[in-house]
Amino acid sequence: MSLEQCRLSKDEWSMIAVDNSSQLDASEVERIMEWIDSLPSNIHVAFAAASTSPLITILQYRYACPSITFHGLTLQMQPEFINNFTRRFGKRLTEKQIKAITAGRHSNDPTVLKVLLNSLVNFGSIEQLDDRIAKLVDSSSFSIFSGLLYEGRDTFHKIGLLREFAEATVAISLMPIGISESDLLNATGMSQAKWSVIRPYIIQFCKGNNDRLTFVESSWNQDVKNCWGTPFRAAIGIKLIDWYLADPVRLARAAKAVASIYSDIWHLPMEDDDLKKLNEKVFSIALSPSTVSVLNNTYLSTLWKLLSSQSMQEIPQFYIGRPLPALLPQEVIKHYLRLAHIASSQCRGADAAFCYERIAELKTGLNHQDAPLYHAMACLEIGQASRALEIIDTSRLAVTKRTLFARLSFQKSDVHIAPHTRLKAILLRSKTFLLKGDWFTFFKTMMQFIDLAEEIGENTSPAEIETCAEGTVMVCYVLSCYSTAIEDHKQAIEFSQMISEYVERLGVGHPLSYLFMMAKTFRLFRAGNFNEMLNAAYWTEQSACMAFGRESYQYGRAHILYTYAHFKLHGDHGDPHQARNIYNPRNYIRSFETFRNNNIDWQSVDLDVRQEILRECNLFRKLIRDVQPLPEQQRMDSECDTLRQHFGL
Repeated sequence: MSLEQCRLSKDEWSMIAVDNSSQLDASEVERIMEWIDSLPSNIHVAFAAASTSPLITILQYRYACPSITFHGLTLQMQPEFINNFTRRFGKRLTEKQIKAITAGRHSNDPTVLKVLLNSLVNFGSIEQLDDRIAKLVDSSSFSIFSGLLYEGRDTFHKIGLLREFAEATVAISLMPIGISESDLLNATGMSQAKWSVIRPYIIQFCKGNNDRLTFVESSWNQDVKNCWGTPFRAAIGIKLIDWYLADPVRLARAAKAVASIYSDIWHLPMEDDDLKKLNEKVFSIALSPSTVSVLNNTYLSTLWKLLSSQSMQEIPQFYIGRPLPALLPQEVIKHYLRLAHIASSQCRGADAAFCYERIAELKTGLNHQDAPLYHAMACLEIGQASRALEIIDTSRLAVTKRTLFARLSFQKSDVHIAPHTRLKAILLRSKTFLLKGDWFTFFKTMMQFIDLAEEIGENTSPAEIETCAEGTVMVCYVLSCYSTAIEDHKQAIEFSQMISEYVERLGVGHPLSYLFMMAKTFRLFRAGNFNEMLNAAYWTEQSACMAFGRESYQYGRAHILYTYAHFKLHGDHGDPHQARNIYNPRNYIRSFETFRNNNIDWQSVDLDVRQEILRECNLFRKLIRDVQPLPEQQRMDSECDTLRQHFGL
């Protein structure tokens, strides 16, 4: 979007309205935020989107903008809506027919009402119109779309276009991110002539434009699943994936498309050979630099969750786009940093360590001073905090003052260590103590960090500013989460106020935003302020989803805190389990392995690290245990004993 295309005056009050913006994913929304920031003050933007969409989440976090929540059509509005719609086609319904429509369960939903009315204006028999209305209103108690889908199946079967109708509806349902008409036709091999026959019937259920069609209601995707057999759905999914991957020109949209389709069909029945080939292609997408760079955390996290039996240390049979050996060292480093982030958030310790070791090797070859830090980070990812500390101290990168020992250490080659490298080294050193649960040494080390940050002063680069912010947020997080002292919480609030403006500019999808909001949520939890805690936990959950993905332990922890606050306020969990008073948590255990990849020898993990992980686990487990019925509490207690035995404690 650009002002040149909109041709708006830079002097007059103007507004740009953007509809269907729920279709934008987080990475696209971030680009729109940059566009909004660049607009003159006289130009305003209005978005229409679902309240749960990435756009609304990011907008509300970043701007104090007004919003209007639409709750549907009132009884007074419904007849007017019906008359306005039918008048456009030169038709009119009787008062009795209008009352029959408004008596339906979903007549307040303009989407359902529009689909129903569209079916009526295209109905050919006036004499049978009352029966038609009765049938549609009855079906709307479940899904009017489902009823019309089956009608379409019968209609197009009679004229020999059943397969085309099936392929088109399945293809759209497989692509909640949207599919263009051009992609749909080319991928399925459908002719323009056949598409022109079925298009009017299908397009009435869609939103977006020719470049990005989706069903108006996401729940309609399930109706399509119920209508067509799962082997057929899997076959169409494979057909789409093969087409998207066949041409490098389509690579940018192919990665998102394949990730979306694979998460839908990976469990459906298909031939063993087809499944093997499909997994190979998806594994290549999850490891190819060209596709990893365009997938956001949600897509990439989901792919690696589904590829639970495979490792980032493996080499794919083929690369999609530019192969890893063809990249510049800095590009390879960026690639492995991205994979390490996903691996760590999914408790793939061995994979994360592998990525950091590769980075360390590349940085060593480039003579980067911070290369040893990545060796240390690899050790942290497999629980060897003592070894990580040894590497950092041996490197002398964390030395802040030129002591006699330090001067002797560098008497042969007393090279200058960049301030940012020192900051990173001290911060990483503090993380080793955090992993070991040594709070005293953690804070002692962070005092050195703060002293160095103040010493750097005004000559600070953007990278140094972010590292300083990370250290500040970490201190705030530890004071908030692991202390019950009021004085500690007051100090955490002071740190929060000092850094809040900077963190807000980073956006809700930044890892520091997650840590910042988690600290706030815990302070409110300690204070028993569950009303404000619920709001803070909501933003923590949203931030975790964007920064790490729904499959991360960070998201699991945020979800637990939100659920706990909701239960304290309302007496239920706000989810389908509330009838049984049971909350089934997502994975929230910070570990070095997943349940399907038990590739960590826990005896090689430092004892104090194992103890700290168990303590953390008990902290979050207690939150959900306390709101469970007694039998469920007993089951959770036995699970904790199993985890203790697994850790060898």
